[in-house]
Amino acid sequence: MKPRWPRRWAVWALWVALAGVAGWWYWRQTLPPTVRLADGRVGFVREVTYGTNHVFIDGPLWVRLVGRYLPPVLSARRGLLRHTCGSDEPSTVVWMEWQFPPTNRPPIRVAVLDRHGIASEPVAVAVSALAESHGLLAWRLENYPRRERELRLRFCALELPDVIPPPGVLVPRGVQALGELVVPNPNRASRAMPWSAPNGPVSVTNDGIVLTMVSLNCGGRAGGKVRALASFQVAEAGKATAGWSVGRLEGWGASGNSFQTVENFVLPDPLVLGVGDVLWPDEPDWRLRVEFARTLGYEAGDLVTIPSVSAVLTNPPYKTNLNLAVHGAKLNSVELGGTRQVRRWMRGAYRPNSDLALEFTQPRGVQVGLVRIVDDQGRDVRFGHITLATPTRLESGVELHPDTRTVDVTVAVQRRRVAEFLVRPDWDTSRWAVASSAFSQSPEKVTKGAR
Repeated sequence: MKPRWPRRWAVWALWVALAGVAGWWYWRQTLPPTVRLADGRVGFVREVTYGTNHVFIDGPLWVRLVGRYLPPVLSARRGLLRHTCGSDEPSTVVWMEWQFPPTNRPPIRVAVLDRHGIASEPVAVAVSALAESHGLLAWRLENYPRRERELRLRFCALELPDVIPPPGVLVPRGVQALGELVVPNPNRASRAMPWSAPNGPVSVTNDGIVLTMVSLNCGGRAGGKVRALASFQVAEAGKATAGWSVGRLEGWGASGNSFQTVENFVLPDPLVLGVGDVLWPDEPDWRLRVEFARTLGYEAGDLVTIPSVSAVLTNPPYKTNLNLAVHGAKLNSVELGGTRQVRRWMRGAYRPNSDLALEFTQPRGVQVGLVRIVDDQGRDVRFGHITLATPTRLESGVELHPDTRTVDVTVAVQRRRVAEFLVRPDWDTSRWAVASSAFSQSPEKVTKGAR
């Protein structure tokens, strides 16, 4: 009878090999994902959380294990740190610890890439705690490929121009990729059912006005950071009409993604809105909430005239307090003074020599806009470059006549028409050139141009 010890040794060797493989796999899993940049900066992931109330507990291991059972003051003295980050909708937060030389800081912007290689716009850091050579950074992701098992992060830096521009001149800045990192998706939404939306056009009727999303094209860029083009049409009394703008667009996906766009780039004819956020190809359907507002043909109750504003070309500007309330919005003050900005002007358009600013408060769904400026001699005063410096401050460049003493400023305060569309984006890139042809129009047709 042959001895049985070789078989026993073979069994023991197999068990040892399996234990070694399991130990190696566990060791690999416990190693944090790490990224090393060319300049010596090193970052590794401490935790990836999902939800609306994100909490990361940092400190020595033994303190993290028993800290929850100790009084807060005592655990804090032992080095326990509690970092929090909140969001209105469920989101993912990536917590990373960085080591860096004193002469450099870790990157603060992160973009997310999907399996098709499409990258989102870089998201700035949400929480940071930095020392001289190390620190903790956290990025909150709200619009990312939620259906994928892993998330690919790309760390970015803004490329500044070689020459410092003069005050008031905006110079586009590029994005430089520094390194990439793959982290697990803490809440994969692969089972989220699509909404079976049509490709368009899709129409909604609001108070007798037909609001239509004609098309939604994705898959390219048309200047700046435009990643999708949404085309709309407004019809009154059965006929398409001009004189409308899109003031706000919010989007939701079936997997939980969300984004919002506020006047990224709007053209009046046809009515096209450029969307800077990515509508991911693996997210087939999107629910869009769009707010429309008039730019012509205002109703009488929407117009408010602020009379006799002193036309001064010096600084400090002339400022007067107001007490006007329309549709729930309150006009608080208006000021007019010499310009402090260098603006680009077009042939035949206005040459701004003063700045107008309107301070107001408005509820959601109400829009405040500048309509007309008339001087004390009944002449129309040209204006342009209308911007919202803050959500409660509207600014515009104005060309005052040399002999103007006062001006009457007419403001439109209107309730926006709201429409919700359930639509499937068109990812046929051959149609992007046709969809983006509207963006090749002359600058005079942009709604923020001179009037």
